[in-house]
Amino acid sequence: MVVGRHQRSSDDTSGDSVDSRHEALRALVEAVGDKVSDYDARVVRLRTQLALQLGCGKDVIEFGVGSPLGKRALLKSVRSYTGVDLLPQNVEELRVAFGSNGRFLVGDCCNSGLAAESADVVFGLAMIYYCEASQVIAEAHRLLRSGGCFFFCSPNPEQPRFSPSPGAYKYLSTLEYKNLAQGTGFEFQVLGGFPYTTSDVGFSRAGELLQRLWAYVPAPLKIQIRKFYKGGVVRLTEDFVEQCESTVLVQLDASNENNYKMFYYILRKN
Repeated sequence: MVVGRHQRSSDDTSGDSVDSRHEALRALVEAVGDKVSDYDARVVRLRTQLALQLGCGKDVIEFGVGSPLGKRALLKSVRSYTGVDLLPQNVEELRVAFGSNGRFLVGDCCNSGLAAESADVVFGLAMIYYCEASQVIAEAHRLLRSGGCFFFCSPNPEQPRFSPSPGAYKYLSTLEYKNLAQGTGFEFQVLGGFPYTTSDVGFSRAGELLQRLWAYVPAPLKIQIRKFYKGGVVRLTEDFVEQCESTVLVQLDASNENNYKMFYYILRKN
């Protein structure tokens, strides 16, 4: 999940060192063996499944590779794989786990230095809101061959009880992503997953109060709270994330975005 050029958000403090920001981002990476809520586990599984479908038999570049979770099946199915991550710890872990089965590089997803038009598919799973989206989209466009696609996902920031991730730079709306994508030369498609329920809406007022209080919690404490909250009911394993996810994805436009918790974007290069 860890990205390229880290942007400073309201959770950052001016005294933070680069190492401390990297440590905070490292703590947010989903890893094999983590215990998470059923919903979070299904979100991880669905994005893994979509990546497998889009990358099968293709030359793939992934931004923000994170941990080995979900990589086993992906590396088996693609023609070639290059992963770029800001954190050397993540890259080293993947090199140890998979050796020469893929290429894992320390780098910036906003300016990767990889050859232009070298990929059929670029992935950015749960990472685009940690950096400047326009730069990530432009870099993906540069790397893709004609007809290739950039796949990324992001939570709906307008959903009830939404809590921004510590260190996140900015969550954009579907309309904002559409404008960026089309301005860069992509065809735009967005799918909605995990519709929220009446119970989600019913708790929205309490959630708004908690969210206002959450804004005053220091970033280091937020990281620790989230790590503690990870003690959920589902353990993340390779076998789990490779299973088929039953959630039905729905084609969206900018007018009906707020009915879903997660958005899945597929941008195709003409």
